[in-house]
Amino acid sequence: SFMVALDPVFFLRKDPRRFRLWMETVRHPPPRPARIVRDEFHARYVLCDRSSIWWRFFDALAKDPQARRLRVPWPWVAFSIADR
Repeated sequence: SFMVALDPVFFLRKDPRRFRLWMETVRHPPPRPARIVRDEFHARYVLCDRSSIWWRFFDALAKDPQARRLRVPWPWVAFSIADR
């Protein structure tokens, strides 16, 4: 699994390439971001708060056939990521 929220500084120091990839993916998501989440970060779920910094990412995941939005309580947004 992958987790950036607990300590993004640790993530940056441990793996600067993947940290930059994550930041680029959430700020300027590609049309199908689920592949990056699954293949680069080995994650099957995305869980974020509803902050506006994530909205582009949420929109891209919502349109990605490899991602499915999950019902979670406020203030969270969650998606499951399909296997290959």
